Parts: sequence; structure tokens; C-alpha cells
Amino acid sequence: MARLPAGIGAIGSAKARFFHPSNKIREQWPNRHDSMRVAGVLVIGKGLHSVRHKEQMCYECRIPEIDDNTIFHIVCKHFKVHTPPSTPFEDESPLTTVLHVPTESEGE
Repeated sequence: MARLPAGIGAIGSAKARFFHPSNKIREQWPNRHDSMRVAGVLVIGKGLHSVRHKEQMCYECRIPEIDDNTIFHIVCKHFKVHTPPSTPFEDESPLTTVLHVPTESEGE
């Protein structure tokens, strides 16, 4: 199954332990944050963030259960998109095949 592209307005899910800042996650789900999957997460952007001492490309998200205007980020490979946006991010848009149509001068 192909991976759905993400973009602003995409809705998806991921394990709670992969979201940063993790202190808000641990406060919300103190005993289940390691294994729980958070659903209904809204993607609001994409950018570079420092995760595990490396700059990594991350989705910037809002979690509906934690509604205190906190913007979380998660490494792109850990996030699963369930509802794609109307306009995906440029680097995630599906590839289109370009067909070459010969002109009359090329046919000779």
C-alpha cells in the first residue's frame, strides 16, 4: 500500500512517544505514553527540528486531546497519514509521468 502524502490539513496518527515536546505527552498519558497511538492529529506545517541531537525533517502538529495551543513535532517517518490534504507538501506530491510527444520536425 502506498504512503499517503502529508500537507497542511492532513489528519493522521502516531505513537505518543514520538511526539515532542514529550513532557506534555507524559502529563496527559502518564502510564500509557510509551505504547499508546494518538489518532486525529492535525498537521499544520513542516520544518527542521532537533530530535536526538540531529536536525531532522518533522511535521508540526496539533493533538486534539491536548488543547492548550501547543505545537508538537514528530519525525516524518513515524507519522501515518489517514486523511490526505487537498494540497500536499511539495516534496511529497506524487510523481507525474511526463510524456514526450514528437513534433513533425522530430519525426523526420
